[in-house]
Amino acid sequence: MGVRKISFYKRFQRALSTKGKEGAYAYAGSMLFEVLAKLISTGRGDRKAQEIIQAKLYHLKARQGLYENIALKQRVRTVLQELRTGRYHKFSDGWRSATKDLFIAIAPKCLNV
Repeated sequence: MGVRKISFYKRFQRALSTKGKEGAYAYAGSMLFEVLAKLISTGRGDRKAQEIIQAKLYHLKARQGLYENIALKQRVRTVLQELRTGRYHKFSDGWRSATKDLFIAIAPKCLNV
């Protein structure tokens, strides 16, 4: 009994699969935007909280843009910028997410994902 073990290769394929991820970033962004709008309209929440939400929104927008067919040079530039600002470590899974975002355009073509 128990859960069937998944091979490393299969886990790698799943991690690089782009199915639904662009929509997930858009949905999370729209939810955060609603929270930010409510904070601003009600006067609740301090400036720091609003800045954090805005930074998270920017990070989600940047990651969502990576799922479009952009050139590798632009992808590297975007990922490096997000790493430099610390948003990958603050809002995502750090180097792991950055590495995955760098290779989402390349690996599926090589692996037939």
